[in-house]
Order: sequence, then C-alpha cells, then structure tokens
Amino acid sequence: MSKKIATPNVGGLAVFQPVEQPRLYVAVARQIAQQIQDIPLPPGTRLPSERELAGQFQVSRTTLREAMIALETMDLIEVRVGDGTYVRKGTSRPFGIRWEHEGDPGPGPHEQFRVRELAECAAAEDAAANISIGELRQLEDLIVAMEMDIDGPAAEANRRAFHMGIAAASRNSILIGLIEQLWEMRGSAMWRKIRDRAVRPQHHHEALSDRRAIVESLRAKDGAGASAAMARLMDRIRQRYFGQLDE
Repeated sequence: MSKKIATPNVGGLAVFQPVEQPRLYVAVARQIAQQIQDIPLPPGTRLPSERELAGQFQVSRTTLREAMIALETMDLIEVRVGDGTYVRKGTSRPFGIRWEHEGDPGPGPHEQFRVRELAECAAAEDAAANISIGELRQLEDLIVAMEMDIDGPAAEANRRAFHMGIAAASRNSILIGLIEQLWEMRGSAMWRKIRDRAVRPQHHHEALSDRRAIVESLRAKDGAGASAAMARLMDRIRQRYFGQLDE
C-alpha cells in the first residue's frame, strides 16, 4: 500500500509555496542590468559581443538577443547596427528593472515567432481546402490595399487582417485564437523596438510578393503550396528580425 505524502493544509487544501522561475532571457537581462548599475558602467561603454556574452551565460545567442532587446526597450543600452552595443546615456543613475514590479513580461519575441511560424503555415494549408470565394476576394482586396499603402498608417492593420483572414478560412478555432493572440503580442514594446531597428521599406515589398503567392495557392486550392509560400514569408521575416547577430 502506497504511503501518502503529508502536506500542510488549510480547510483540507494543500498549501504550496510560490516558486520563482524567471524566463531565461529575463534572468540574463537582469544580470546585465545589475552589472551596469553596480560597477557602474559609464554611458558609452561598449559591451562584449553577443557571441561572447552568450558563451559566458551558456545560453543560445537567440536568448541573449532577446535579453538585449529587453534592455534596449528599457533604454539601458543602445544597439548600433554594425558597430556594437553600448551603455546608453543616462543609465549611470539608479534604475529599476521593469519586470521587477510589473511581473512576468511574457515569452520573448523569438519564442512567440517560432509558434507563429508553425501556426500560420498550418492555417494556410487548411485554408486552401476551406476558403470561400468571398474570403478569397477579401484577401485579394487586402493585397491591393497593401500595395497602395505599403508602409502607411493602415499598413499594419491590413497585414493583420490578411493573416487573420487566412486563419478564419482554416475553420480551426484553436488556430484562429492562437494567431490572434500572437498578433496581439506584436504590439509589445519589445516588438516595436525590433521593427524600428530592423524593418526597411523594401522589406514590405518583398513580403507583399510572398503574400501574393499565398493567395495564388489558396485560389488553386493548393494546400502544400499555400503552406510553402507562408513558410517563405515567415523565413524572410525571421531572418530580418533575428538573423543579424553581431560577432
């Protein structure tokens, strides 16, 4: 007969102690921020390369990159593309780490994007079998709208509507909810920082070409083709956001 493990209880319910398990990129960012404050490192100090820091922390360069994006979002560091990462002016004064008083900042951008790749490719494949003529016309209209406003005030809304239209056509409620949540996460400060630094006008033209290919495959009821076209778009976006690692 197995022996039950005794636990403290209140009203018959076990009482458990809270466990703190910070996200890996948060733990890395916390240590770097603390070093900047405690040494302290004066503004303009150049930090070691991402490769070197990732080796010291023994984490992937993706995790290290997410930590640096978090610190950059809090204006603690400045990333100069092609040059390096520097302590930002004004960070010699005492500062607080945002998530210390706001709680869990959520999954990092790369973690989010990896799920988005999987979900959107699956949605495109299913949409090819289920999309209606009306839904196809809506996607075609959004392509035209994106051509006319490639990077204007309505551009992000049009891109979101396009991807949510494909999700809806998948007829999979789980995919619809997941993709909607991932697009909501794209509004975070970390994502805005990434886009401001990485995105150029020509990138939107390249992505529009991929979206046209997705629509063509959907029109042909070609699930494999729609998934492959979506994968090409996702890979292009991933390389833009996460492929430029310093040495």
